[in-house]
Amino acid sequence: MAIIHIIFFRVPSSITPAEEKALCDGVLSLKSACRLPSGESYILSITGGRDRSNAKFPYQKGFTHAFVFKFKSVADRDYYMEADRTHMEFLKAGEKWIKDEDVAVMDFEEELSY
Repeated sequence: MAIIHIIFFRVPSSITPAEEKALCDGVLSLKSACRLPSGESYILSITGGRDRSNAKFPYQKGFTHAFVFKFKSVADRDYYMEADRTHMEFLKAGEKWIKDEDVAVMDFEEELSY
């Protein structure tokens, strides 16, 4: 079963449009940039972007962006989270805009569909 990894984050209002675009493009580029030690690509898909919710419904809890990753296995998701150097470098670079308290993550097995 596929593993779905969802990340929500808040960017500060001080971020410029160019910085925001670079950040989003960077997230999406992880699909092709992240590789297993064998050189194999292992992220099946990434989609996401800026919140476009109706402002009168504050259910997004201030999160400004969301991205959905799809991995073919728990092992691949774990490699991404714990060992992928490209991902770790991306996280380090993003610290100038996003702090730990501005991130929420949820993972689940893609076992239910209707």
